[in-house]
Amino acid sequence: MASTRQFALVLGALGDFILTLPLLCELQRRGGLALCTRGAYRALLPPALEDLAFIDLDSAAAASLFADVAALPAPFGDLLRGAIVQAFLRPDAGLERTVRRAGAAGLVWHDPRPTAPPHLVLRSFSAAGIEPPARVLETPVLRRREGNGQALWLHAGSGSAAKTLAPDWLAAAAQREAGRWAGGTIVSFGEADLPLVEPLRAAFRARDLAFTVLICPTLRELRRRLEAEAGAFIGADTGVTHLAAALGIPTTAVFRATDPAIWRPVGEVRVES
Repeated sequence: MASTRQFALVLGALGDFILTLPLLCELQRRGGLALCTRGAYRALLPPALEDLAFIDLDSAAAASLFADVAALPAPFGDLLRGAIVQAFLRPDAGLERTVRRAGAAGLVWHDPRPTAPPHLVLRSFSAAGIEPPARVLETPVLRRREGNGQALWLHAGSGSAAKTLAPDWLAAAAQREAGRWAGGTIVSFGEADLPLVEPLRAAFRARDLAFTVLICPTLRELRRRLEAEAGAFIGADTGVTHLAAALGIPTTAVFRATDPAIWRPVGEVRVES
């Protein structure tokens, strides 16, 4: 497998995608990689993956992968022929028939929602038949290009209400850190987090705490701002927390509903529950 070209199909949310990066980097290093995933994720590729063949999962061509068609449009024919397909989704019979007809050399399914350890990163290496690098779970896969930021960065929300941090809890955490950060406090919100904006404002106001709000940035802007401004990060088990850790920012990841033994971010991470 070491010299075989690879084709990765990654369907998951932001945190899931970031947890695939250690394996994707290793596959690219060993023999070359084509990647089909959400177009926005291209802004998050590390230098080791910037030159790979990239296909937007939301494109019409990518939709043909799931249409159980006899012949795939370009560029899939050349990319799949002779490649090992690493599919980060539950087994799909139609997709399997399509990639086999395209001449793929093999197909590996990666369970996107395991319910027991090992960690998702270690599980992905095992499924691919590759020994993981030493300290892979402690090594930031993106690592920011510039120096340390000077702000405390907070992110309360998550795609799941069970994982979301209470505004009062987050305000109390910010109060404990008050005075340590010359760049102040930044609180980010994604689209699903908008109902938290006013409750969080109220919780900070009650403690006479100032903060800057960042609402619904693009992934490119989010990465740029985190790299430039964050000196430390506190967040729920969510994609933004995974991104902060992957950039090498000292991160506190607070797990309310999921198992950190499976889902903890990769990097310099302290886990709380």
